[in-house]
Amino acid sequence: MFVLAWSALLALSALAANLPIGQDIYIRSSDANLYIRASTFFQDNNPTSLGTCRRGDDLENCRWILEPSKQRPGSYYIRLSDTGWYLHTNGGSREGGYTTLHPCPPVNNHGNCQWILEPSKQRPGSYYIRSSDEGLYLHTHGGSAGGYPNRLNACSKLYNYGNCQWLIEARAPSFSAGLVPPLAPPMPTARGSANQ
Repeated sequence: MFVLAWSALLALSALAANLPIGQDIYIRSSDANLYIRASTFFQDNNPTSLGTCRRGDDLENCRWILEPSKQRPGSYYIRLSDTGWYLHTNGGSREGGYTTLHPCPPVNNHGNCQWILEPSKQRPGSYYIRSSDEGLYLHTHGGSAGGYPNRLNACSKLYNYGNCQWLIEARAPSFSAGLVPPLAPPMPTARGSANQ
């Protein structure tokens, strides 16, 4: 038992070494050029959805920051950049729960405010983003299309759904060139599977 726990901790440490912790990132669907974004009105329980995020516009409702959890090792808070709002599942981590913005005070240690990034074996460079307190994953309900809501789902890894897997892209240090170096491989040209 101890060996398994230690192996898992080492794997999470290795994963963290590859993630841009504390830096602005974009979270892109693995099968579409669309990103997780918040409504432009930052308030408690505002929903998130999949949408276009033009990097040159540098919109704050498209940028996120990974903050390591002190309460749950290997988990992260996902904060909307330049705000005090975090990605969380409204009403607790449950199947079909919508992701919204919430203050997520760390002292409360809410599992539905903390996330575990699991590397995808099917889509190299992509991650499954799992709720820290349930075996449920962040996905775009109805497939990877603009305006569709982000919700929790079981996301069977057997089916390799693109709307359950995410690319973490670093924000460009300068927008003068209009380019953002991805931390993951470029988008596939053909869909790998049907959307859930």
